[in-house]
Amino acid sequence: MEELSQALAGSFSVSQDLNSTAAPHPRLSQYKSKYSSLEQSERRRQLLELQKLKRLDYVNHARRLAEDDWTGMESEEEEEKKDDEKMEVDTGKKLPKRYANQGRVWRTVWRRNRKIVCHGAKGACVKEENMTGSITPGVEEGGGDEGIDMLGCRELMLSEWLIDVPSDLGQEWIVVVCPVGKRALIVASQGSTSAYTKSGYCVNRFSSLLPGGNRRNSTTAKDYTILDCIYNEVNQTYYVLDVMCWRGHPFYDCQTDFRFYWMHSKLPEEEGLGEKTKLNPFKFVGLKNFPCTPESLCKVLSMDFPFEVDGLLFYHKQAHYSPGSTPLVGWLRPYMVSDVLGIAVPAGPLTTKPEYAGYQLQQIIEHKKSQKEGIMGKLTPRASENGCYELEHLSTPKLKSPPQSPNHPESLMEN
Repeated sequence: MEELSQALAGSFSVSQDLNSTAAPHPRLSQYKSKYSSLEQSERRRQLLELQKLKRLDYVNHARRLAEDDWTGMESEEEEEKKDDEKMEVDTGKKLPKRYANQGRVWRTVWRRNRKIVCHGAKGACVKEENMTGSITPGVEEGGGDEGIDMLGCRELMLSEWLIDVPSDLGQEWIVVVCPVGKRALIVASQGSTSAYTKSGYCVNRFSSLLPGGNRRNSTTAKDYTILDCIYNEVNQTYYVLDVMCWRGHPFYDCQTDFRFYWMHSKLPEEEGLGEKTKLNPFKFVGLKNFPCTPESLCKVLSMDFPFEVDGLLFYHKQAHYSPGSTPLVGWLRPYMVSDVLGIAVPAGPLTTKPEYAGYQLQQIIEHKKSQKEGIMGKLTPRASENGCYELEHLSTPKLKSPPQSPNHPESLMEN
């Protein structure tokens, strides 16, 4: 049975996203691989070049998000086929389509993931329309009368595991400490604030003090705000990761450091936004960012935070906000910093390795050894096997005799 499960693990994948954070860190996984970790650095370089050439009509995109208007998309999809550009990472390997034509990524994603919602008194029956236009029956969702509201999915910029450590990590990258919670797309428009999951489901609708988020401050239809947040249920707080649109002005094609500067400048200007009131039932708090130098990372890992820490997001300073997963945003759990980045970190609650991490330390060492052997041209079959990884697992693989630990190994944030 174990041999059968290992065979399936080596050939089956549920995600097309490279280095998906829904799976365990490739360096910490005992399973075999498809891709070389060197591919991530090459994809970073390609994306930085691509975003200089591609420009999306972000004003129109933000308006459609705010107004929930997705009409007329199929004709634009036909235009996309004519201009489709293909980029190769390696011989025989091509980037996913969202990278090869990132300028129209949101249109492609909308078309592939659009859903038809049937409203009913006993709930909403969600039906999916596939690429051929046929309808497949869905499942009954919820039990309310309002049905389910949806946006085109993949509107959030998602991270990959930080595999290939950038050579310019200390100069061109910044890190954000993330709380335990769920990713949320916040759209404040037309006097109401909506919270969507990363899959596009509207899970809450409320008033807020965000521009356009309540009837008092929504003076014009152009007053809308779109934020990338993490919702922490314990603190009833939306921790703001990023800003895509503020008062109708889009920031998708702005660099990360400018978006963060704007976010921390504008959030304090909205009086009462960080407090829980009747008009603002959930707090909105901007997450701080720090340099990625070894000294700064050690200082961050020894700090106390007003929330339970889930992990670290590493942003490239020049990255634009692009929906979908991207190698320009990396994800690590705090205890992984010393092994993956190779820096000495202070002992503390954040850097304490869980029991399962000790079991997987051997895989980390073998992976690094495999990389060195590959560079020197001495890639043995075993090194080739360990230098690759598989992405199908949705949680950290269990041990044959797992230690009894109250801490669940998988990341709690839907990153």
